[in-house]
Amino acid sequence: FVSPDGLLLTNHHCAFEAIQRNSTPEKDLVKSGYFAATRSEELNGHGIRVYVFQQQTDVTDQVLAAMPSDISDFERLRFIQSREKELVAACEKKPDTRCWVSRNNNGLSFVLLENLELRDVRLVAAPPRALGEFGGETDNWHWPRHSLDFSLIRAYVAPDGSPADYSPDNVPYS
Repeated sequence: FVSPDGLLLTNHHCAFEAIQRNSTPEKDLVKSGYFAATRSEELNGHGIRVYVFQQQTDVTDQVLAAMPSDISDFERLRFIQSREKELVAACEKKPDTRCWVSRNNNGLSFVLLENLELRDVRLVAAPPRALGEFGGETDNWHWPRHSLDFSLIRAYVAPDGSPADYSPDNVPYS
């Protein structure tokens, strides 16, 4: 977030679906880029999601509890995957919450990450593809960079502050 009113700065490719889906043969935003001068000109994000970190919890004991010591590597992996799925399912019972388990140090520890999912995300600005992807993947991993690899998007919520689907009544996330 780069402002108190839901504005985010991200990589060009992160908003590419919105750029493509808002393009038409007459107005190719992929080729020309886009800039919304006002909030009313911001374009529907068409499925882009923003995940706002809420908390993390060490779940190593829950993941490894009761795992037999004499199982094969494949059985160990399946056991761990099963525990991770249970933890994620329980975590995601909270409304508008997306969770996943991070495996740390090659499976020596496990952390449950909980995020608030914002579904109304709008395209604010993106450079033309020729500038946003200039230099290709090689340039993406070397410095100095020579591209305008950015997009601006804005996250919106319902007037009561809760995550909501796209609606003209929504307000910027704060």
